[in-house]
Amino acid sequence: MVWVDLDTAARWAAVSRKTVERWVRERRLVSRPGPGGRQVRLERVMAVESERRASRRRGRPGARPGGGLISGPEAGPAASVSERSVSSEGEAP
Repeated sequence: MVWVDLDTAARWAAVSRKTVERWVRERRLVSRPGPGGRQVRLERVMAVESERRASRRRGRPGARPGGGLISGPEAGPAASVSERSVSSEGEAP
């Protein structure tokens, strides 16, 4: 277990210190006193941030798992437009 101060935890998770403080208040993270102030377990900070990212993706209408684009027949009409070849004169067939 690696315990880090709140500023370090925020930098590792690419969030603000206030976000880490809120997670502690919400009891999503356990904190303890340490040198330089409150400390949290870095592994748990990263897990909470990963859960947050996953829930944000699930909450977006039309979001796809993994954030990838669909190609092929299931992609619908937009794919057929982008896949059309252009003739040598620059006109669509």
